[in-house]
Amino acid sequence: MVQSHLTSGSNTTRKRRARLTQIVIHQYNQRGIMKNYFLYLIVAIIIQGCGTLDNKTILINAGDEKQKVVNIMGVPYDRQFKKTKEAWQYCVSGAGFGYNDHKIIWFTDGRVTGITTYRTSRSGCTGAVKTIRWEDAPDYTVEIRNR
Repeated sequence: MVQSHLTSGSNTTRKRRARLTQIVIHQYNQRGIMKNYFLYLIVAIIIQGCGTLDNKTILINAGDEKQKVVNIMGVPYDRQFKKTKEAWQYCVSGAGFGYNDHKIIWFTDGRVTGITTYRTSRSGCTGAVKTIRWEDAPDYTVEIRNR
C-alpha cells in the first residue's frame, strides 16, 4: 500500500518527492561548501604564515629615524653597532618554502642609510643571523657647504 502510494502520480506525492530531493541536494551542497570553506581557511592560514619583510621595509626610506623603523618593523631580532654606525637585523622564519627572510637596516648617526637582504635555510631564525660585516654597510657621505 505504501509503495503504491509513493509511486502514484498524485500532486501531493510529487511535491513531497521534490521537497525531499531539494533537502538532500541542499544538505549535499552545504557539506561541499563547508569542505571548501575549511580548505580555503587552511590555505589562507598557510599563506599568511609564509610572509616576507618586504611589505614593511618598503615603507622605510633613507634618512628615516630609528623610532619610525621601530614603529614599522618592531623591535629588531639583533642589534650591533660600531661608533656612529648601527645595524638592526630582522628575521621571518619560514618566509618561503625552506628559507628564512632576513633584513639588515643600516643607520649612521641615528638615520637609515640602507637596507640589505639575505636568506638562510636553517630551521628558524635562531643561529641563522649573520654577524655584521661593517664593510658591507652602505656608503654615507656628509656634505659640508660653506655659505
